[in-house]
Amino acid sequence: MSPRSSTRIRLALFALLLGAGATGSLARAEGPGTNPGTLSYIPTPVTIPAPLGLTEVSPGNFVGLQDGSPTFLLTSQGAITVLCQIPANEVVSSVKAVQAVNGRLYGSGVASQGGKNVGLNFSFGLNCNPESYPNPFTPTLFVPTPDGGLFGTYFGDPAANAFVRMALDGTVTILHTFSSQEGGSAGPLVLADDGNFYGISGRFSKPAGNSSSVYRATPQGDLKILATFAQGSVPINAPPGEALIQASNGRLYGASVEGGSHRAGSIFELSLDGTGYKALYDYPYLASGIPTALAEGPDGNLYGIAQGESQLCGCSTLFRISLQGKYQKLQQINPSVSGGCPCWMTLGSDGKFYGTAESGAWIWDLGLPGPTPLLTALQPASGPVGGKVIVWGKNLLGARAVSFNGTAATTLANISANFVSVTVPAGATSGPVTITTANGSAASPGSFTVE
Repeated sequence: MSPRSSTRIRLALFALLLGAGATGSLARAEGPGTNPGTLSYIPTPVTIPAPLGLTEVSPGNFVGLQDGSPTFLLTSQGAITVLCQIPANEVVSSVKAVQAVNGRLYGSGVASQGGKNVGLNFSFGLNCNPESYPNPFTPTLFVPTPDGGLFGTYFGDPAANAFVRMALDGTVTILHTFSSQEGGSAGPLVLADDGNFYGISGRFSKPAGNSSSVYRATPQGDLKILATFAQGSVPINAPPGEALIQASNGRLYGASVEGGSHRAGSIFELSLDGTGYKALYDYPYLASGIPTALAEGPDGNLYGIAQGESQLCGCSTLFRISLQGKYQKLQQINPSVSGGCPCWMTLGSDGKFYGTAESGAWIWDLGLPGPTPLLTALQPASGPVGGKVIVWGKNLLGARAVSFNGTAATTLANISANFVSVTVPAGATSGPVTITTANGSAASPGSFTVE
């Protein structure tokens, strides 16, 4: 079963569980909004019939997965080529690949082996060299960490609903099994600045009614429910994109597929401690609702995709919403050009949004500047001259320089959006670490101690 099929089935299931909602009317227009930007479509070749999510691996170069085994490369100029064949039979890829500190990209999905579907994790380099790691469970998108781990969740059979850590060699350790009260994880995790993971779980119970929760999990597997929402409020999610993010103000923002007062979707916010929940925007109709992805732009606003119910009008839209809740519908995805949704998108280092639909890709240019870098951690936080350090943060692609208390490092490697591997230079002294990209500079929140 493909991710697109499973997404549709989940959405249909959630609609059945939550009730029909306000499906009798077509969507009202929320207004065109100012600066809708330009939306350029890129048809995909027959070798890439069903592209999924994108990961920027160097400025202007995006690696994508697709509904099937081959991975592909999309450039900011619109060129698309096949990159790598995953060595497994009928792989159904995860939403997108994530880049770990060894520079390899990791994904997850399901493979058909011997007439049965089995879980499959895999990795590949930018020069291909793929590896696969079979496992008995159905995995979801993993989140890399500075210490070389990849954290995620398994779902499916109740015994497989778990928060897990995967090593770079594919070895999986179950850290926490979700109880019936905690529900099952219903979307990708987000690694927050406090070093903990946040996600959404859902419970489906006829006697008690459906509910969903935002939870926090530590790297050691201690899990705590932060907030629980009753049926029809928030945030039962399908996982086509980043449905939960941490914005630059430190708060969590989520896209609820069919939550909200009209059960047509909702955008909400929440503090890391579970307090301060607020619904920023409730979609009035399923035809124009079903938000499935969020990303923060360089201007501090949130941007996303509202998939819409295809049987009502197929009105998949790109939107902007301020952190105060001002919602603007900016673009409508043309299904005759790129195919319909599910759709995915990611913010590029050039300030443009890059996305995919069922049979094509697109570039959304709003004239935004490239995102400035942010440093959040050093791994390790102390070490000798000549030692290796992982400089961790956000928007680090295209790193031009790293310095230790003003002394420039000469060896940079494995540069990704989240990390740079660097060697402590001769002459370095204890103090902050600074990184510079084409979009600006940032200093580490703490000092590095030269031993």
